[in-house]
Amino acid sequence: MSYGIICWGNSSHSEEIFKLQKRIIRIIMNLSKNASCWQPFKELNILPVPSQYILSVPLFLTKNKDQFMTNSQMHKITTWQTFDLYIPTANLTI
Repeated sequence: MSYGIICWGNSSHSEEIFKLQKRIIRIIMNLSKNASCWQPFKELNILPVPSQYILSVPLFLTKNKDQFMTNSQMHKITTWQTFDLYIPTANLTI
């Protein structure tokens, strides 16, 4: 489930996968369909899909710092965001 989560974790299908994950947890723990899954997630030591995505993105960024540019590398103006990652913008108008 965590394979490629950086790419698909923010998609509209991730909610469906999260629902399936909760369903599987309920089956494993023999819970009713309406039971809360937060405690079973803790007991099984499993991260829910949204939490796994939130954890995976910063880990990926820290491991691959050299592949990203900072604002200071793009322009020499000193601002509060000097050391933030540079996010390129695209003009999509025709």
